Amino acid sequence: MAAELDNPAFQDDDLAREWFEARIWPNGPLCPHCGSFGEGVTKLSGKAHRPGLYQCNACREQFTVTVGTVMERSKIGLHIWLKAMYLLSASKKGMSTHQLHRMLGVSLKSTWFLMHRIREAMRALNEQRQNEDLLLKIGIHEGPCLAVTLNDRQDYFGQTVNIASRVQCLAVSRSILATGSIVDHPQASELLEADGIKPTARRLPVRGVADEMAVYEIP
Repeated sequence: MAAELDNPAFQDDDLAREWFEARIWPNGPLCPHCGSFGEGVTKLSGKAHRPGLYQCNACREQFTVTVGTVMERSKIGLHIWLKAMYLLSASKKGMSTHQLHRMLGVSLKSTWFLMHRIREAMRALNEQRQNEDLLLKIGIHEGPCLAVTLNDRQDYFGQTVNIASRVQCLAVSRSILATGSIVDHPQASELLEADGIKPTARRLPVRGVADEMAVYEIP
């Protein structure tokens, strides 16, 4: 996997945008508002316009390749989105939020947001296809750990990392499990309340921990 992560599209927003455009619009830019394409769409350039902006000549709406996708209105860089999608789809044993957080180099809050949106996109695609080819399970924990930089890459070690990985293993497909330290965090509570989500408390045995832990299932 390390060699693939050296792909320049995982490091640069412009290259990531080109990658998404080539796959979402294989026949050229398509207006997500009215369906116009070809000469009916004009690319806007210059300092006054953000990168990748187009305007539909028919409905006059402006759009980018992220409109109608999980990336719409997100402030997270496109190369981060692309890297997250690759890591989650390439991992055979699943990936905890903490592990993805350290590999992406973004905050835990942003990582949680990414994984939640990608999970919902997978669910919608499975329903559309009437199968379950794409499944994602998420485990979240936070706490102190040891950070080490080796060969220009930062890695994390310690009990916090171990618990995050083991909580992820307890999750089943299409589920999110989080420990109390996550659910009780003010920012996490704010996000859950804003979406009207009420976590369900469970006590589960976690390998390496003497007593059962309070683990919350987030619907």
